[in-house]
Amino acid sequence: MNKTSLRNISASLALLLTAALPSTAQTSSSEVEQLRASVKGLQEMVIKQNAQISRLEQQQGGNTRPAPVAVAPAEPVAIGLHDIGDGYIFVPGTNTKVRLNLSPRLDVIADSRNPGLNSRFAVALVPVKNNNVPGSEVGGYDSSNHTYVTGRGSNITFDAITVAGDNEITVFYNNDFYDTSNGRDLGYRINHLYARMKTRFGKFTLGKTVSPFENVDSWPATLDYSGASAKVFSRPSMLRYDTPTFGRGFSTAFAISNPDASLYSATGNDGSVRDRLPDVSANIRWESEKCGSAQLGGIVRKLAVDGPVDDDVLGWGLSLSLCPKFGENDSIQLEGTYGEGIFSHINDFFRDGDMAFNSKGELKALTYWGFVAGYTHRWSPKYRSTASYSVSSIKNISTQAEDAYHRVQYASVNFVWTVMPRFDVGIEALYGKNKVKSGSSGENVRVQMTFSYSLF
Repeated sequence: MNKTSLRNISASLALLLTAALPSTAQTSSSEVEQLRASVKGLQEMVIKQNAQISRLEQQQGGNTRPAPVAVAPAEPVAIGLHDIGDGYIFVPGTNTKVRLNLSPRLDVIADSRNPGLNSRFAVALVPVKNNNVPGSEVGGYDSSNHTYVTGRGSNITFDAITVAGDNEITVFYNNDFYDTSNGRDLGYRINHLYARMKTRFGKFTLGKTVSPFENVDSWPATLDYSGASAKVFSRPSMLRYDTPTFGRGFSTAFAISNPDASLYSATGNDGSVRDRLPDVSANIRWESEKCGSAQLGGIVRKLAVDGPVDDDVLGWGLSLSLCPKFGENDSIQLEGTYGEGIFSHINDFFRDGDMAFNSKGELKALTYWGFVAGYTHRWSPKYRSTASYSVSSIKNISTQAEDAYHRVQYASVNFVWTVMPRFDVGIEALYGKNKVKSGSSGENVRVQMTFSYSLF
């Protein structure tokens, strides 16, 4: 007998009780007594039936399982990767997101005379009057106009971000097409290739990227791909450590890196550079999203030569950069650098200038100083301009030839229109003056129009 039948019987008995009670007023006392006995029997029966129903419910309730409920599969969530970012995709079955970014670029260039190097405004290679500078791509000094169209500034970038426990790991790759050694218009060149682990103890980086001696914030936003001549430009292979932020926006970084030094030789017979120790660089940095950044960077290196004379000398340098912001539309970039034997870490490093032998046959680290200033103004969300000036200089010694690098000045001003998100069209005017040890100089004026697009 199931629970439904039992409940129906109980209900029927209850109805009988209800119907019988009103008739008692019209019956005899003997009949009343009989009726009471019958009612009592029925009540006992109802109680027994209800008890049996309860026992059955308890027994069946213990074996009852809830009906299965369809649940939508949970979305994969990568710990620490919740902000996926533009262009990133998750690798199925992993905790990794990846992105490939393509940034095609075209520069249309017109020079007032032979620039020495067509694709970039490398003022150190501008030929001087009556003095052909070695390393020039296009010959000597002349006053005729030159034009050039290039896509060498196009970039390919790939990065992958994953997590391992509480640590975030980034692998980053970037290349452009400025390797001209093979004579092609587009020559493959790696700019960055590194792995970085971010932990609660700081960031650990290995590979080719920016050294602590360089501050990427102090680059004026020129359209010229090279940028200001005197800017610290240091991208060797390295092992780098960045501390966590402390205080109010402070951090420090340390690195050992491939030295890649250069020897100036007037004859070419002074020996070969020997990299006996890695360069050691460090910085202390302050950064504020609202106010900008400031950085003091330093480098120490051992410069050595093997050849007719084996010798070595200490190289060192300091660079102070200030990059204040003034509201949302204005920013300034300032950088001053001084040192000995550091020219290979300077943007104008198109010629040898770290060290040279003096008249006594002693190896000397050449003294260098440089200054960069830039100003950027945003006219509106779609229009902006940047003006820049830089000067860089090497203190020459008597054994250097008359055409040795001495002083370079670089100036630029531009106007950029953001036609649509990530698509810019700009025009820039540049002036450069190259002065060599003899005092001879060469000048060049360039007008450049740039079209650039980035997927992300």
